[in-house]
Amino acid sequence: WIDNCVGEKNLRCFTGFLFFTPLCLIFYLHGAYLYYRYHCYLFSSAIIIDGLKQIFNCSPAVLWFTLIALLHTIWISILCITILFQIATGYTTNEIINSWRYKHLKLKNYSPFSLGWIQNLVDLINRRILWYRPINIDWKRIYSIEDYYQTIPLRIRQRLNLSSVNSSRDLLNV
Repeated sequence: WIDNCVGEKNLRCFTGFLFFTPLCLIFYLHGAYLYYRYHCYLFSSAIIIDGLKQIFNCSPAVLWFTLIALLHTIWISILCITILFQIATGYTTNEIINSWRYKHLKLKNYSPFSLGWIQNLVDLINRRILWYRPINIDWKRIYSIEDYYQTIPLRIRQRLNLSSVNSSRDLLNV
């Protein structure tokens, strides 16, 4: 127990970190490619074995850092795609893994907390984009779906046909 909800107050910064880290690593990989091409004359030979020997003999440190950068680019990119998908669909990791436990996820094939991918993204970055305005929801005060529906503005409830929501207290009985 770390006595802290991971991502509670830093999801925007964490998502930015996950988005920009692979970009920086791709810049490094491009620089390594240019280094091997112009300094080591790597792509002048047609035989793969000779090319691998040239890579190792030219600079083992650059090879090591390039392999580490490639490894981190792969897994951080996968994590970035995963979290962007979760933001777009309005799901949390817990809801995806334990969807069989929650009645409100069994009855529908979408999250009742999603306001659409654009509004979810606007809420994440907390900045206005075109006619979308961020909705600041205090999730510590939401105990039911009705509480959630009452906190979102009327214009969004009307757009999502939530203005005539029936009582759904039985959805949260776990």
